[in-house]
Amino acid sequence: MKYYSFIPLRAGSKGLKNKNILKLNKKELYLYSVEQALRTSDKCFISTDIESILLRDFKSKISVFKRPNKLAGDKILMKDVILDFLSKTSQQNFKMILLQATSPLRSDEDIHNCKKLFDSGKYTMVMSVSKKNKASTKYGFVKGENFSPFFEEHLFNNRQNIPDVYGPNGAIYIFNASDFLKLRTFPNRNIGSYIIPIERSLDIDTIDDFKLAENHIIEDYWYIKYY
Repeated sequence: MKYYSFIPLRAGSKGLKNKNILKLNKKELYLYSVEQALRTSDKCFISTDIESILLRDFKSKISVFKRPNKLAGDKILMKDVILDFLSKTSQQNFKMILLQATSPLRSDEDIHNCKKLFDSGKYTMVMSVSKKNKASTKYGFVKGENFSPFFEEHLFNNRQNIPDVYGPNGAIYIFNASDFLKLRTFPNRNIGSYIIPIERSLDIDTIDDFKLAENHIIEDYWYIKYY
């Protein structure tokens, strides 16, 4: 099966207005992911409600799907956006790489390493993760006056005795499109993880995040333009 990349792009954003099409070092943010998709997969699919992208004359290996307004709100689940896209494609037997446009610092090598892990056949899904604050293991829910810890064994544990904690950074997810359709959600029975260093795990949501990305991005001029 071939690898196809999927890039979801929404017009609205509460944290940073129009962030997906803002110019990051003279190039619209989403194009970093599009170019990376073309370098690391066989084809790139975009789902969006952004008019300028829908009207753009993309060339070879890029297909754009219009996202319905009902799936463009800030509370919409990603699984519903993916299901909408898969319902519109003629091909559904492929390995899908979900790339968030707000993660421009991931490398091509990160994607290739995730593909190798998925191709091992050990996992139903592979996702990129990064190290998180250990203090999160002491968190919990409060209902009324009652506190329910996530992990009782770590609630009163010393920080030095708590194992490292990792969480998804939103940069890369890989799974079979057919599995997603069958389950109607992410195939999470057996998840493989690929660690991306924190310095490449930025997920842009604010103007400060955007400025931080500008300081890290190194423009590549050798890529082949497909648009």
